[in-house]
Amino acid sequence: MSPAPSHPLLGVGLMLLAVLMGSSLDAMAKWFTQHYPVPQIVCIRFGAQAAVLLALAPWIGRRAVLTTRAPRIHVARGVAMIGASALFVAALSVLPLATSVVLGQTSPLIAAAIAVPLLGERVTARHWLYVLLGFAGVVIVLRPAPEIFGWSVVLPIGSAACFALYQVMTKHVATIDSAVPSLFYPSLVGCVLALCVAPFVWIWPTPIHGAIMLAHGALCGMAHLLIIRALTLSSVSLMAPFGYAGLIWAAMLGVVVFGERLDAATVIGGVVIALSGILLAREAVRRNRT
Repeated sequence: MSPAPSHPLLGVGLMLLAVLMGSSLDAMAKWFTQHYPVPQIVCIRFGAQAAVLLALAPWIGRRAVLTTRAPRIHVARGVAMIGASALFVAALSVLPLATSVVLGQTSPLIAAAIAVPLLGERVTARHWLYVLLGFAGVVIVLRPAPEIFGWSVVLPIGSAACFALYQVMTKHVATIDSAVPSLFYPSLVGCVLALCVAPFVWIWPTPIHGAIMLAHGALCGMAHLLIIRALTLSSVSLMAPFGYAGLIWAAMLGVVVFGERLDAATVIGGVVIALSGILLAREAVRRNRT
């Protein structure tokens, strides 16, 4: 049986912050796919993450970055992470952003399911009900279009499965290594794997595009660090459904940045998602007290 999480509500806060960043980075990634091939985008993303951590090594300590007691798990996490990123970026290149996101939100359901046998987490019937309630809110907000039922549906769903596996392995390795090597080694593995393909399709970016892509990778790394930290503070079963909050963040960005108007379905779906999150947090607190 896995140990009880220590600070579930703090973990929720960190996850929500990571999701806010992720919503913005998804929009950037979709823009990238209009100009550059997917392997190149993924390669630069993971390369930037690894490079930033190496650059910080003199301040946070080389041992803090490079020392690991779980190299095999990190390699497996790296494979899962590049699978999730590559499939999702590929989905963005052929599907609308909203469609890709809603299908990617199957990840919480997958993570909650596989965390039970792999980590021994306790999941109540009420927890499953609240997770399904959150997914219902996703469907209300995004109203999936008929075109999602083509072959391309495999891309975001495959990405969701890879990310769910990455989350579960991250929770497991959090008891072995700190957050920094837990991000550095998967990033390094992802960059190396992407380099096997990227040189054959490479398009040299303009200086401005190159700078934006490097910043994009660094911010992705920061978001992953927040996710890793959140998963050390609470259970996968609680953390995973809060990926739904990305839809709320995306709606807020649409209003503030792009001047979009929220329709009734978006508001109702947002309320359903928020209610699901509140109920999940209350359920986690209740279980920790028993």
